[in-house]
Amino acid sequence: MDARMNNPGPARKLQSEEGKCDLSPLGNNKIVILDEATSSLTHSMETRLTSALASHFRSSTVITITHRVHKALYMDKVLVMDHGKVREFDAPNRLAENRQGS
Repeated sequence: MDARMNNPGPARKLQSEEGKCDLSPLGNNKIVILDEATSSLTHSMETRLTSALASHFRSSTVITITHRVHKALYMDKVLVMDHGKVREFDAPNRLAENRQGS
């Protein structure tokens, strides 16, 4: 890893005066891990940050840890774990189809 950000604090530190997110402090890493990155944000700020992250890291592999189901709907793949064991791994639409069919 080129850099590591240990608890960068609230996302507002990445916000510029115009309300846009400045992600330059995060660099251009090939692999990015986000652990509940938007859990304490308002819906409005979450939307802006999610969009900025997707744009900034469009050429990166982004691993997102979230408990918000709606966040997983926009991912390429979803890994569902239960008590440390893998329960499901697939594209979100396929996981949804499996639930509707059972």
